[in-house]
Amino acid sequence: MQRGLQAGIALAILMTANSAFATLAAVCGDVNETGTITSSDALLVLKKGVGQNVSLSCAGYDEEVAACQSNLTTCNEDLSATNADLSSCNENLSAANAALSSCNEDLSAANADLSSTNADLQTCLSHPVCGNGLVESGEECDVQNLNGHTCASLGFAGGTLACSTGCAIDESGCYETRFDTSGVTTIDHQSGLEWEQKDGSDGSVNAVDPHDVDNKYTWTASDTPPSGTAFTDFLAALNGASTGSCYAGHCDWRLPTPDEFATILLSDCPDGPCVVDSALLPMRDGFYWTAATDSVEHTGAIDADLSSGFVGLGSDKTSNFFVRAVRSR
Repeated sequence: MQRGLQAGIALAILMTANSAFATLAAVCGDVNETGTITSSDALLVLKKGVGQNVSLSCAGYDEEVAACQSNLTTCNEDLSATNADLSSCNENLSAANAALSSCNEDLSAANADLSSTNADLQTCLSHPVCGNGLVESGEECDVQNLNGHTCASLGFAGGTLACSTGCAIDESGCYETRFDTSGVTTIDHQSGLEWEQKDGSDGSVNAVDPHDVDNKYTWTASDTPPSGTAFTDFLAALNGASTGSCYAGHCDWRLPTPDEFATILLSDCPDGPCVVDSALLPMRDGFYWTAATDSVEHTGAIDADLSSGFVGLGSDKTSNFFVRAVRSR
């Protein structure tokens, strides 16, 4: 009986110890070969222990245990390899986390720099930019954009307004009056012409003085080329032909073209001389020669009538008319 009890206890211990092998084809303790260890297996062992005639079977146990142990060894080896891989993976993960942390720090720094740059850009954009053609706060003009200003709108008689490098109005091209008579000539700022100044307004001819307003000259002597006293006496004297000294330091004095003469005349004026400004006086109420030959009748030259302000009629070139010299500045 004692032996049977010991056998039963051993069987129970064996059942517990081998529970992990319960799925094997031959289970140790399964003496009736049902595929599982049950109380009937323990009962058979007890009967065997008390001497009853029972058949107990544990076929294939040793082979299965050996196979199980082999599998367990392989499993342990695989587990060791897996643990090693896991350790390496953890190390790689730690390195990756460190790199990610560094990257996040760099990203934060980059975002801070970007924010600072955007702030600087906004500050820059809020300031006026001289040279972009737009008149902005603090600017009087910008490049060719004069903001609607002209010399006349600024109180000048005329001229050309400009925009300086600092986007400030440049009035140096404007003029207070159209005609400047401060020198020995009369400068027309509007046309850019420089006119001879006349004198001797006493009604008497003075052939010695080419500037005497009462002097008259011919355009030509007998044919169409300009060979009259307007050229041989008047212009020759102004351009230093006999003295070598040119009037006002210039030796390019000439008769005006019809268009040039028209720039200083008033058309249809009631009383002559019909000039646009008293700065051009003295002048005589009568006909003045221009430099142009009549395109139809070549024996005639175009005159300017200061009685009416009309330019364009042709007169015989041998006629004696008043003259006034001009030059281009």
